[in-house]
Amino acid sequence: YIVRVLPGMADIYGNKIQIEYSWDFKTGEKYPNASLIIPQTLIYRAKGEQTFFFQYTNLDSARIELFALTADEFIRLQRGDVSYQDFSPKSQSLRTWNPNLAVDPNSEQNAEYDLKDSTDVPLAPGYYFLGVNAEPFDYASNFLQGATIIVATDNLTLKNTESESLVWLTDLETG
Repeated sequence: YIVRVLPGMADIYGNKIQIEYSWDFKTGEKYPNASLIIPQTLIYRAKGEQTFFFQYTNLDSARIELFALTADEFIRLQRGDVSYQDFSPKSQSLRTWNPNLAVDPNSEQNAEYDLKDSTDVPLAPGYYFLGVNAEPFDYASNFLQGATIIVATDNLTLKNTESESLVWLTDLETG
């Protein structure tokens, strides 16, 4: 950008500029960004589409990993006994994604990833953890961001009053 203040311009007191003032500047790079675009807990149908989105800008490196969770690990994360960033998976990573970083700088990227394996098999019913690590961020935790995933075949709806409760169980495929 070039900014020019031309002769004759007056300040609030009526003093006029006698000579031109000019300077140039360049805007800086956008701040780096790395973010799973999903709620804290995502629920998928076992036989439905299982994809998620990752949004990023100006990263040096990025890795997204999927881990299976035990019911106990899932409950600990949901209760807040351990933070998503500090969670330390006990299992090996099931899948890993590395976003394409060879893109135009300062352009926001949106990547969609499928949770299916390399043979196109979707995740089995269960609990999962999705964790993101990326640079150039400064963090001492295990993950920059994390989220839990439930793959289910059924859905429970609970309605209650002061004296009654109703639980409604439906199959996610047939309703």
